[in-house]
Amino acid sequence: MDYGQQCAETGHCYNRLRPIGSSLWFSVPFRLGLSASVTLITLHLLLAAISIALSVMAMRNLFQISKKNIPYQTAIGLCLFVISAVAHGLFLCPTIQLPLTDTPANLFALIAIWLMLIQVGHRRQFTLMLLAGLCLGFAAWLRVAFLYPLLLMLLAWMTQWLFSKQRNLSELGLLSALLPIVIQFHATWEHTGAISYLDPNTTEKLMHEHRDNSAIGYDTVMGYPWKWYPECAHYQPLVEAINSHDIYSLGCLLYGRVNFYLGSYSASTYIIFDANETATSNARGRKDKIRRWSHVLLAANGLVLIIATALLGNKIIKQTAFPYSLVFVFLILVCGQAIISLPEQRFAITPLIAAWVLGLSWMITKNANAR
Repeated sequence: MDYGQQCAETGHCYNRLRPIGSSLWFSVPFRLGLSASVTLITLHLLLAAISIALSVMAMRNLFQISKKNIPYQTAIGLCLFVISAVAHGLFLCPTIQLPLTDTPANLFALIAIWLMLIQVGHRRQFTLMLLAGLCLGFAAWLRVAFLYPLLLMLLAWMTQWLFSKQRNLSELGLLSALLPIVIQFHATWEHTGAISYLDPNTTEKLMHEHRDNSAIGYDTVMGYPWKWYPECAHYQPLVEAINSHDIYSLGCLLYGRVNFYLGSYSASTYIIFDANETATSNARGRKDKIRRWSHVLLAANGLVLIIATALLGNKIIKQTAFPYSLVFVFLILVCGQAIISLPEQRFAITPLIAAWVLGLSWMITKNANAR
């Protein structure tokens, strides 16, 4: 929050640890002369409402719900809304009430996904792809976690587009995602002289922290490192396991991280303890009470992810609409990034919300068609 105030008052928005998009985001309430926390949380709720509304439109377009081919239109629309609202509420609950960039970054990514799905068959395809690209760029501008999935998706898309015999010019609107990224690269070059997204020294420290960590999960608890580790007899960090061909450690670590994302849940991933309390057994005892682990949750999340993956894969095979491929690739890359990085629940918000909305919406529309 201090960076936002500094950005608003002095115009100096560059930060060595985070993209300037985060400083600009936090500067909004100070520029407007409003309460910082209330304004930012209000913006979170507004973005969530937009994402929910667009997700309903995207599902109606994806499953071609119209008065001509599916009965119970009002009931289906209400079910789609409830599904999306509940999914957004559950997975955004740990961060939406906090003035952080996790919620807006994930919501911008989700809005981009819904816009790409709405774009199929729409008469304003270029405008929708332009807006989707900007939202993806803003997501990476707020949280670095979205940068590499976005760049790899754009690279895959541009390669396919250049060699395709049937190029859709409207898809070029997606290049708008590069605008915030170019601005960030220029700002870093201007302050450090290096061609890098963030300060090179900071980037190296972050890479080292994620690369050499053997934890399967982490919650941001101020003053006390609440990390979970594999229950295997022995394990080592991901890169070391790969380099040493230690399949046991690699499998143990990957399963643990998948289980953390899919088989556990906490409504409070940002907790502040008193400095004295963090050293007590009481604080340590609250660790597992706050985060709940469940095999049922693991199975449920795994099932909807499989359904969503199969659904998008089927759409890609049967239809030529390229946005399905974009959404599929982006979600896969976000999941991969979440597994490779030091796992935090917030890294899986976008794919889990998208999977639940896609999976349950498919079930609803399939049952309606069967009748």
